Amino acid sequence: MTPVQILREYNAWRRDDTGELSTLDELGITPSMIGEALDTVLNLVEQQGAQAAHDSAELRKLCAARDQARKERGEALWELAELKAKEMRR
Repeated sequence: MTPVQILREYNAWRRDDTGELSTLDELGITPSMIGEALDTVLNLVEQQGAQAAHDSAELRKLCAARDQARKERGEALWELAELKAKEMRR
């Protein structure tokens, strides 16, 4: 079972949505499996948060570069920076 499957089964068991199965042992889930699944999911969430923060900082840099280019070099360089900023938003 994947970490997400383990957590879904655990939540179904906790809500008493598993039907006839009444213990985690009957589901084949151990407390250790739940802990490892939580660790995995939390690590993924933290990684995504870090990546989003990095992307946001990069986008701010690109926007600042766009604004500077607009001031100093005119319309042609400003359009290039605008394209780069749009790429980062995707």
